[in-house]
Amino acid sequence: MHLTLSNHNAAEDALSRALELAIDDESPVAKLTININLARLHRLTGRHGEAIALFRSCITHAQRNGDPVREAKAEQYLGETLAELDQYEKALPHYHRALHLRALTGDASGQAATYITLAELHLGQEEFAVAHRHCHLAQAQIAGDLTAGMRLRTVQARLAAAERNDRAALRLSQEAVELAERAHNATGQARALEAFAEILYSRGNREDAVDAWTRAAAFYRGRGRDAKADRVEERLAVARDPHLIPQARDGESDEENTVAMPAPRRSVIRHR
Repeated sequence: MHLTLSNHNAAEDALSRALELAIDDESPVAKLTININLARLHRLTGRHGEAIALFRSCITHAQRNGDPVREAKAEQYLGETLAELDQYEKALPHYHRALHLRALTGDASGQAATYITLAELHLGQEEFAVAHRHCHLAQAQIAGDLTAGMRLRTVQARLAAAERNDRAALRLSQEAVELAERAHNATGQARALEAFAEILYSRGNREDAVDAWTRAAAFYRGRGRDAKADRVEERLAVARDPHLIPQARDGESDEENTVAMPAPRRSVIRHR
């Protein structure tokens, strides 16, 4: 619970105590689960080297214990940690290993999560066709999972924006925000709002972009994601300057460059 709520000091104390109990009880499953969460905590607090080392250790122990479920979790988290450090080539084999293990165990939601992270990675590399393929595969594995649906819509929105399909990008990012609201997922809502803001701002809708970024920063800050909140607030500082207006793309007029947020769905980014 402390880890989920970003109470990092309390989480570390609780996990350290739980690890001692797991060692005393000689419970390999409990010890492995706790160590995976400790590695996640290291990652969240910026101790990436420690996180990577501990995730690798967890993978080794999971293999020894014949525990593909926790091996897949550790592989997934290791891939995400490496991707955060822009080590995309190193991240890829860990994602693929996680995907293989999740397919073996029939973990549909886990497969969806891995496909989504693969889509994010390939989107960042501007490999749009591969990103689309992973989005399609993720969609096939999602069955009423609001959080996975929200993450997928966020990636699809960014992908549509990268391909200059602005109306699809707006629609998909709004859907992501709505799904995050329904899932009561603050971090997911922050990600969706951030994507929404970027799309609006790139098309000249500064006012609504500022609103969405402001809410995204508040959600990130409330979840203890200070680095992400700082990043969004830097974008806000630029967006709030009335003299800094996004440049129109080549061959477009200012009128064509502006896409207003559809009025009937404005409640998407307002708290009721």
